[in-house]
Amino acid sequence: MYGLKVFIDREVVQLEMSEERFLVCGTKFWNMAAANVICRSMKKEARGAVSASKKNALEALSYSRPSQCISVSCTGLEFSLAECTIYKPQDVEDHTKIATIKCYNQAQAPDQCSEFRCVNGKCIPYELTCDGVDDCGDNSDEMCCQSKWL
Repeated sequence: MYGLKVFIDREVVQLEMSEERFLVCGTKFWNMAAANVICRSMKKEARGAVSASKKNALEALSYSRPSQCISVSCTGLEFSLAECTIYKPQDVEDHTKIATIKCYNQAQAPDQCSEFRCVNGKCIPYELTCDGVDDCGDNSDEMCCQSKWL
């Protein structure tokens, strides 16, 4: 997608395409994989996102906001949001769920992680390993997993 720009304002994800600004919808597609792609491409931070969540539009943005949002679907392997699937815009009402994000912005000391340390240095709870979701952003939490059903 040519001319796609991503902005994060008060943890709310916004896109600009063809000089028009959109929120990112907090639909079933908004997840850690999409958040990791955005943080890695915008912040040049290998660990990706700390969190991906959803808020009501009224709660998240008290000031004027774009009138439409766009759903995005990512596998987590993309280098930028332009490689993800981007869906048609939909109108934003006060109760519409929109995407919020928190990116890593400082290095984590090696001794700060008492749980699973990803290859890229991100620290996640053990419960998030081998669950089919790339929480690390480098897929290291999904490698070498054995079936939990054996």
